[in-house]
Amino acid sequence: MPPEVAIIADYGSELRKAMTLELGAGGGRLTAALATISKSLVATDFSIPMTRKLKERLPGITVSQVDARNLHSFRAEEFDLCWFGYNGIDSIPIRDRRTVFSEVRNVLRCGGLFIFSTHDRTFAETAARTPIPVRPWRLGETKRFFRCVFNRARMRRYQEFGEDYALVNDRALNFGLMTYYVDRKWQNELLAEESFRVLSVYATDGSRWENCEQPTDKWHYFVCKAI
Repeated sequence: MPPEVAIIADYGSELRKAMTLELGAGGGRLTAALATISKSLVATDFSIPMTRKLKERLPGITVSQVDARNLHSFRAEEFDLCWFGYNGIDSIPIRDRRTVFSEVRNVLRCGGLFIFSTHDRTFAETAARTPIPVRPWRLGETKRFFRCVFNRARMRRYQEFGEDYALVNDRALNFGLMTYYVDRKWQNELLAEESFRVLSVYATDGSRWENCEQPTDKWHYFVCKAI
């Protein structure tokens, strides 16, 4: 994705010599790229079926079933880089976000990088009002349309809208997921408390801007340094 390409370009000298931990690797969309630039790579996912698929797809990669809230299977300061891509952290209960930051900090050496993406609270209400994009009269889309309608009716009751975060039933997986959208200032405070400093923020088109600027996309990539 454009922000991932930009991050690899901007931080390539650090990434190419890194002992890397990937969280939420899924089916390996990013894993193969990380494997080509890292000194070593451990790819992990919470889902056992996903780790099996990843092992089948990339048999040369070290793969483990791991919960991002518990990284005790790794040594302290074992890694130079931890990458948690494509908003995977937004599927973890918000009360555990600090735990994820703490666990990642423990396995990163001082000066190591933590790279992750997350949705922005500014766009939560807009995402919650997203219309169903499927037209049931189009050939082949009727089944998907009714799946969207069913999922939305079932999931929207769980939405929450607070000052620091929102839990939103957006269009992901045909409205089948609940996703956290977080306030950037609140998140930066959590990161600072867990000994991280935000270095860069990237928009979905790959553009980079200073952390104080007004967000322009509903999700962003963050590059943080362990201090």
